[in-house]
Amino acid sequence: MKIFGYGTFITSGIYRKFTKVRSAYLLGYARILRPGDLFPFILQKTPENPNNSTETGNSGFWGLVFDVSPERLEELDFYEGSLYTRIQVKCMYLDGETDEVMVYYPTEEIIELYNLRNYITNDDPWRDKIVHNHPAIIEQFPELARSEPPGTF
Repeated sequence: MKIFGYGTFITSGIYRKFTKVRSAYLLGYARILRPGDLFPFILQKTPENPNNSTETGNSGFWGLVFDVSPERLEELDFYEGSLYTRIQVKCMYLDGETDEVMVYYPTEEIIELYNLRNYITNDDPWRDKIVHNHPAIIEQFPELARSEPPGTF
């Protein structure tokens, strides 16, 4: 199974435990880092979400896709706890190829409890954290520093 990592799977180096790691773009989603939080969430960008432009266009963000065995998937599920559920999404690689992968998405209870819809913006503070605090990761995967989707740079 392929997992799209976008937060602590990247910054804590968890992705290094897996094979076939590639940078990929998740179109139509926002990565959210609330003030004071130590990890991000994601939400799908839709016109119904407050603070969200109805022009989602090519907006999204870069993360890492990696292959996970069933045994290791159980570890990741435990790591993510009850905050997230896995959902299937489509991502795009640098070469324009698309793929169906799984991503950890906040549960509806967490979305409501943390008022996550109120934090959707076009900014990506988590990307900024990766750029400023993890230069070795950016050196290995320079796309993580970008906001533009594949084919636009």
